[in-house]
Amino acid sequence: GFADDKNETPSASLLTRRTEAVVVASILLVALGVRAFNLNNEAAWYDEIVTVSLLASPTLSEFLSRCQELSPVAWFNVYEVTEYVWARVIGSSVASIRVLSILYGLGSLVALYAFARSLFSTRAALLALSWTVFMPWHIYFSQEIRFYSLVALFSILSMHSLVQVTRTGSTKWIAVNFALNFLLVWTHIATAFLLVAQGLFLLLTRLRKRTMLAIWAGVNGAMALHAYASQPAFEFDNLDKLVGWIPKPDVVGDAPSVASYLKLIAGHSFGVNDLRPFTAWGEALYPAYPVLKWLLTFVALAAIGVAIWRMASSPTEASEPDNSELTQRQRLYLLALWFFVPPFCAFVGSYALRPMFVERYVIYAAFPVYVLIGYGLSRARSAWIPAAALAIPLAMYAAFQFPGPYRVPFDRIIDTIESNAHDGDVVLTENTVIYTGLSFY
Repeated sequence: GFADDKNETPSASLLTRRTEAVVVASILLVALGVRAFNLNNEAAWYDEIVTVSLLASPTLSEFLSRCQELSPVAWFNVYEVTEYVWARVIGSSVASIRVLSILYGLGSLVALYAFARSLFSTRAALLALSWTVFMPWHIYFSQEIRFYSLVALFSILSMHSLVQVTRTGSTKWIAVNFALNFLLVWTHIATAFLLVAQGLFLLLTRLRKRTMLAIWAGVNGAMALHAYASQPAFEFDNLDKLVGWIPKPDVVGDAPSVASYLKLIAGHSFGVNDLRPFTAWGEALYPAYPVLKWLLTFVALAAIGVAIWRMASSPTEASEPDNSELTQRQRLYLLALWFFVPPFCAFVGSYALRPMFVERYVIYAAFPVYVLIGYGLSRARSAWIPAAALAIPLAMYAAFQFPGPYRVPFDRIIDTIESNAHDGDVVLTENTVIYTGLSFY
């Protein structure tokens, strides 16, 4: 059975502060181990190689300029600035730069916990955090020498600040939200779709607060338009060069598609080693992979269904004008807009303007799904229900993702070639991506 929502308040918990801190720290320690394990065996792939190779630039401005020349479709200054500084202070090796992404990924987990706790309860937040820890895409992008884990961090913090804007209406929180949105958009332009979701949420829930709406829309709209105008990727007369590698998306089929995006969020195996078990346990469970995959999806959908039912069936009275605490339905609107608007904008924009639907560009819209899963599981009266549910992504990771690597092992391929090649042998590669990877090592 499931618990009643009556008298539930945000952050309500049976845990003491100290116990809560220990539990959260333990989960984060597991997350760190999962993301850092076998890190030296994760070879760099094409986009990472391009970035790492440019870190030798003598100045930051030259580094940013060269990055823009090589990848104008992905103009992400904020990440590149931190990457360059990290390389100068900590080290510029592939493994060293991956550590920076791991820290951003762990930061996104902390932010997710704080957001879910603020919106619902400590129990829901712990369950949402635990579920996300073993999501293959989050593990992968937390190691990636790219902007994705930083986008995840900024997007969650931005939505958390938006909740504070709706609760307080203060210019201080509007300024915090604007600063986070600025960092977000200048990490990657595709995150501007999150601002659309935020604006729609404010219109739905705070239409009477015209001054607050005007201030928020003015500062964020001006910033987004400036970012849009500054993006080289919007040079429509040069689309073939800029986005020729991005096909128009489908609803079903191979990536990019809505179906492949949803499978990514659902936690199906991710990376170059999909469906290639490494352990004896993985070999034994391999025949059951399709069943486990769809069992994982079923459990997630069931938890989401419970969460939506609980929130949608809650009382509909409006919030108090001065208190402005979000109702359950308003929280549902917030999470739904966060989930639907970014991929919808990217999908429609791919046909209206230029191809722009790339699953990893809008994967930041996955987090409200995990918040809903955490809340749905938290409503279970028996502790074994969420425990059994969490065992599924853990088993999926242990059987089909552990111990990696997730990327093409260019370094080991080169070792094999060099140990078997003879003078005069010619090595043929399938494409530029493979050639660049082999050349780097």
